[in-house]
Parts: sequence; structure tokens; C-alpha cells
Amino acid sequence: MANLVVTDGNYFDTRSRVTSIWLAGKEKYITDRHKPIIAGKWELEIDKNTYDLEFSVPSTYKKTSDLRQKALATNKLEGRSK
Repeated sequence: MANLVVTDGNYFDTRSRVTSIWLAGKEKYITDRHKPIIAGKWELEIDKNTYDLEFSVPSTYKKTSDLRQKALATNKLEGRSK
């Protein structure tokens, strides 16, 4: 039985992400496959009637800059600077 790697784009494109892998016939999810980003303002039209919609993510689910700063302070970054 073969193993398989599933990506959301060209396998060799650096912007593509691995979404799942198949091992021994079972799929293991790495990232959400079809997670739409719906936050923002939308216009819905039904039977010639237009409705304004606005979706947002509650602040309890947003990543804070404190977490980002903590991650940068505790992890070593490698590479060249410009």
C-alpha cells in the first residue's frame, strides 16, 4: 500500500501547504482543507432583494500580538539579514 501527500496547490510551490497525508489507507489531516475566510462585509441577493451582512471573529479567537512577541522572544530565528 502506498503513502500519499495531499497539498492545496502545486507540490513544488513554496506557497502550497500540505493538507493531509494518507498512511496505510487512512487519511491524517494536517490543516483544515476547506476553511473559508468569511469575515468581512458581504451583500446577499435573494429574489431581487439585497441584504447587507457582516461577519466577524470574536476577539477571544483572535491571536494577540502578546503571543507573537512571546513566540519571537523564546524562539531562535536563523538565516541572513538583509
